[in-house]
Amino acid sequence: LFEGSYKKVKYKIMIRKLKNLEYLSKFSRIQKKNGKKIVLCHGDFDLLHLGHIKHFKSAKNQADYLIVSVTSKNFIKKGISRPYFSDNQRLEFLNELELVDYIYLDHNFSAENVIKNIKPNFYAKGSDYKNLSRDVTKKILSEKKILEKYNAKILITEVRKLLHPKGVFSIKIGNSVISDEVVKNTLGFYLFYIFIFVFSAIIFSATGLDLETSLTASASAIGNIGPG
Repeated sequence: LFEGSYKKVKYKIMIRKLKNLEYLSKFSRIQKKNGKKIVLCHGDFDLLHLGHIKHFKSAKNQADYLIVSVTSKNFIKKGISRPYFSDNQRLEFLNELELVDYIYLDHNFSAENVIKNIKPNFYAKGSDYKNLSRDVTKKILSEKKILEKYNAKILITEVRKLLHPKGVFSIKIGNSVISDEVVKNTLGFYLFYIFIFVFSAIIFSATGLDLETSLTASASAIGNIGPG
């Protein structure tokens, strides 16, 4: 049972699919003994979109049960404003997805502890992890070692193919994947630059300059170009 608030209105909700590791460990052990397969998806799942749904669906197609472990807010290092949604809100959303069988709130920087306890048949990751050496955090490599100990495999879901032609693609420069944080910071800087440019032009025009002169004066001032 979780408590939360929305627009200062308190509410309580029963997240029925939320289980502890003891329950999930026992469940996995029994189901695997009965010949069933377990797939685990792990992440913060903050801004859920169609790509995540396709990722879950692709993972579930390879197993009988899908368990999703969610990184708690204190262990997400993606900037001071992340996660955008609270632990409860992210769990509540996943709880409503029919294809998700169980969810777990993990208080660690990686999925190592979850993998050790659940011992899934498959650990599903997106196509960005096809080349494991490109993971700058190196967490996937340590997770892979634990999976191999339990004869489990990393399952790469091809979201790009599932969503073609409107797929969820990573932005790359050469062979290097540009992280979402870098993309967002770059976009933020660009929008801020445009705002200052327009605002400065308005100020110049208020002094009596014509539109063209105001725009060029703003560009010169911001870009530190021109005479003087």
